[in-house]
Amino acid sequence: MIKQIKLASHISRRISNGHPYIYENEIAEVKGDIQIGEIVDVFTYSGQFVGKGYYNERSKIRVRLLTRQNDRIDRAFVADKVKKAWYFRQTIFSDKKICRVFNGLADGISGIKCDRYDELFCLSSSTAGGDRLIPAVVSVLKELGAENIIIRNLSSSRKKEGIEDEIRVVSGVVEERYRFELNGIRYVIHPFNENDAVFYPEQRDNSVILMEYAKKLLSGNQNNIFDFFCGYGQFGFNLLNAGLGSVEFIDSGDSFRRIVDGNARENGFEQYSFSNYNAFDYLHRLDIEGQKADLIILDPPPFTDARRKKGRALNAYKEINLRALKILRNGGLLATSCCSQNVSREEMEMMFYSIASDIKHELTILYRGSQPVDFPIKVNVFETEFLKFYIIMKGVVI
Repeated sequence: MIKQIKLASHISRRISNGHPYIYENEIAEVKGDIQIGEIVDVFTYSGQFVGKGYYNERSKIRVRLLTRQNDRIDRAFVADKVKKAWYFRQTIFSDKKICRVFNGLADGISGIKCDRYDELFCLSSSTAGGDRLIPAVVSVLKELGAENIIIRNLSSSRKKEGIEDEIRVVSGVVEERYRFELNGIRYVIHPFNENDAVFYPEQRDNSVILMEYAKKLLSGNQNNIFDFFCGYGQFGFNLLNAGLGSVEFIDSGDSFRRIVDGNARENGFEQYSFSNYNAFDYLHRLDIEGQKADLIILDPPPFTDARRKKGRALNAYKEINLRALKILRNGGLLATSCCSQNVSREEMEMMFYSIASDIKHELTILYRGSQPVDFPIKVNVFETEFLKFYIIMKGVVI
């Protein structure tokens, strides 16, 4: 049965340049009775073949292209994508077992991601089309040697796609509490807890780089350190492991107190505390009380999920970075991140310029970081670059 999409008369340059997303307003005609997540052939208005992808009428992204060739989207197709991603990571760093094994768009299948925590593989799909391909991904991962695989389909975008959340083991044995080690620090994750974000490996290198800068630029072992949006606390734990001072972990979820306390016990860390507060409010309170910090870490979630809301997100990033820099002492360090694909590096740095003017201090960018190579950046797909990371030193009064 024919299942086809005909694009509007003027095909977007974005699509012709290799971007895989086709939005609802870019489609002129839909042919056939297409179920959500099914594969469709895509043609230009004049009938030229564009590619194949999966379709969902419930999503604003109607089609996510998987190929520009007339390929069969079957297990062999999935195996080719997954194996290329696997061997790329093995070639770049065969020693790393805490990494992203497959990264959706960047590896050629939008919506599917897989993180590896030593011998545990956490696989997820955020789309209806991804759900249909998950069994093939599991099969290929097992072929490559993965034994313990859990599916954690909890993305907020699943609701937009009209599909249900789920957590289930599809291979091997997965324990309620799973332990792994990264950069000399032991962590415990809870794979079956739907409120547990598990562990994000994209900051693993930046957390070590921050520790190395702090060791060189902060004196002594009595530094006052605040780790906001701490999650699993990997920034703060790397600093504690280096003996740089006391760390106050701050996050707004009670579940993170349990996580931080548990991981601190695993490593024997004692010079820490945890506060369950809204970061904006807590920074304002510290400012009113006249407290000063030697090092502040900001690793917030994206403040926007759409480009049209970028202005609001930039205001939020400016506000929280400004509040942090106000309580940072002269010579202190700010480690700050933006994980929104909708905010550019140029916009972040113009924001720093504006903050420097507001607080009338010199700000020196010591380090510009990004996501590690297992989160590949495709130049023609801007969504694949999401992480901007900075280490900034607060300097003298202007």
